Amino acid sequence: MHSTKYALKRLITNVFSKQQSVLYIKIVLTCF
Repeated sequence: MHSTKYALKRLITNVFSKQQSVLYIKIVLTCF
């Protein structure tokens, strides 16, 4: 149960960081 909760938290963090980098790339492309 605890390991599943940890895996889920890791997955959410991974998805969030990917979205953040995509957003950053979009901002950079818009500026240039």
